[in-house]
Amino acid sequence: MEQTQTNHDALHARLARLDFAIQELAMYLDSFPDAPDALDYYNKLAAERAEVAKQYTREIGPLTIFDNQNPMRWEWGQRPWPWQNDK
Repeated sequence: MEQTQTNHDALHARLARLDFAIQELAMYLDSFPDAPDALDYYNKLAAERAEVAKQYTREIGPLTIFDNQNPMRWEWGQRPWPWQNDK
């Protein structure tokens, strides 16, 4: 269980870092919309975030209400939240 929690914590931290970087790039691009390097980096991080979010949803559960993967059961909010200790 500890290894699983460590992986969950690592995925959550990775998502937080990606979200922060993407938000900062978006603010930069608001001011400089024609900056090709910034746009390329934004697209790279957005693709990486999509993959990490997919992995998180598959291994831990839905990140948002739109990520419910089970058509027979409502899974949103059924597992511990990332900040809760599930020991």
